[in-house]
Amino acid sequence: MNDTHLESFITVADCGSISKAAKNLYISPQALSQQIELVEREYGHSFFERSTRGVTLTEAGRVFYAFAKQVLAEQWGVKEMLSRLAADRAGVVRIGSVAGPP
Repeated sequence: MNDTHLESFITVADCGSISKAAKNLYISPQALSQQIELVEREYGHSFFERSTRGVTLTEAGRVFYAFAKQVLAEQWGVKEMLSRLAADRAGVVRIGSVAGPP
């Protein structure tokens, strides 16, 4: 599982439909379904109840949704902190020297 899988899962949950989520993510519904099934297999739970009207989160899905949101928020926070750290270190370094005896 990677960030893309978490983002895909959240998008499906928010849209309530794999086909709508796939359009938002610019991937095929089949590819998105495979990503969701991969995550479900990895964790050993079905996260969505599927019907002809779309998908709804199961109890396990609601727990995983909160986890996915938290993980992505924390990753964004770490990336932001590291960006600031890199910006703090950026600057001009001047080096001077004095000519010594030949």
